[in-house]
Amino acid sequence: MQLRRILCPVDFSECSLRAAEYAFGLAQRCRATVEIVHVWQPGGKGAEFRGPMSAYVGEEAEVGRALERIRPAFADVACRHHLLVGDPADEIVTLAIEHQIDLIVIGTHGRTGLSRWILGSVAETILRKAPCPVLTCKHSLEKETVKVTEARISFAT
Repeated sequence: MQLRRILCPVDFSECSLRAAEYAFGLAQRCRATVEIVHVWQPGGKGAEFRGPMSAYVGEEAEVGRALERIRPAFADVACRHHLLVGDPADEIVTLAIEHQIDLIVIGTHGRTGLSRWILGSVAETILRKAPCPVLTCKHSLEKETVKVTEARISFAT
């Protein structure tokens, strides 16, 4: 399998930013393009839209600027950014289908028990619905571990 397009959803948490680093490193080794996506939910998760969308323009612009700052450290890695609005898992799966993504690299917070049940698991939903393989990166993954694992994966046959 040749990786040409890697999708990396980010929520700006430390684990999602580490997953982005992992995706960039993998993309460099495979000469792939990375699609960075953030799915924005105006007012936060579970909040209802109140009033016109124009009330959220400033917030959306701020999120867009933060998204654009996520860049590969490697000059030879192409990266595109997508700011979507809606349900994170559904929007990510739809983007993966539309852009013929070969691999999704996503960070996972590692929540368990009641907090996972209440907050849901975007990564788990993506695992179930994705049209391609999904690589999850644990929230506690150390940078050194990422580098070693990338080397192992890039030479796998």
